[in-house]
Amino acid sequence: MKGVIDQFMLLQPGTREILWNRSLDHEGTIERMELHAKSLSLDMDVDTWMAKEGYVFTHATTKRRHWRRGTQTLSSKTTPDFTERLGPNNGFMRVFFHDVATKLRAFHPGYGWDEGLVAALYRAGGQEMTLVHRAYEKNWTEEESPRGWVLALIATDDLCLDGRGEPTWLGTCNVCH
Repeated sequence: MKGVIDQFMLLQPGTREILWNRSLDHEGTIERMELHAKSLSLDMDVDTWMAKEGYVFTHATTKRRHWRRGTQTLSSKTTPDFTERLGPNNGFMRVFFHDVATKLRAFHPGYGWDEGLVAALYRAGGQEMTLVHRAYEKNWTEEESPRGWVLALIATDDLCLDGRGEPTWLGTCNVCH
């Protein structure tokens, strides 16, 4: 699996520019992620989107609304904290990383994941974002978890490029340490 990320990034120059651009600081990186995610988001409310797609509301739980079209089900979560600038609940960052991880999973099954994000709905200038998901597997084992390499991509301040140009955790790079 050596070189998979490099090969993937060659096919995704926009993603590479966002994640591996050393001239960007933390805020600049997040701004580019948000811009990309906004291009993936739809300027539509959840009720309109669901009706357009043929889904019917079935019930609500504490955090989610649930929808059905035949045997297919979706859930939606609308919340104002998705607009949190530079914070951990930034919905645009979630949309960005879902997009990257899903494309990476399609590129190589040993990488990435697909948490079933179907749509990101954000009214321009609005205070809420809705993420629409299909059902997905939540029971990852620790070995299957993408956490290690996902955090490495997110935490660009903790990365360096090793002698081969591969991003790696600071402290584990033989060139830097």
